[in-house]
Amino acid sequence: MEASTVMIGPQLTRDSVLALTPDDGDTMRALKVQVSRAANAAGRKDEVLYGENTSGELEVWLRDKPKQTRGPRKRKEG
Repeated sequence: MEASTVMIGPQLTRDSVLALTPDDGDTMRALKVQVSRAANAAGRKDEVLYGENTSGELEVWLRDKPKQTRGPRKRKEG
């Protein structure tokens, strides 16, 4: 799969899981990289999680709640 290929397919929602399998000649690592790049391009890199199941598929889902971002640390007095 080329980096410029645009695929229109199922939409990932908070209560759904996508099960993906690598194309012939692709590795699981290549599929993970593609998922990570797609999440970055969509501006959701901290919301998309994935893991391998026992059937050799890559399951992709959205984090239940967004990752909490921290503000600047407060200075210690003293």
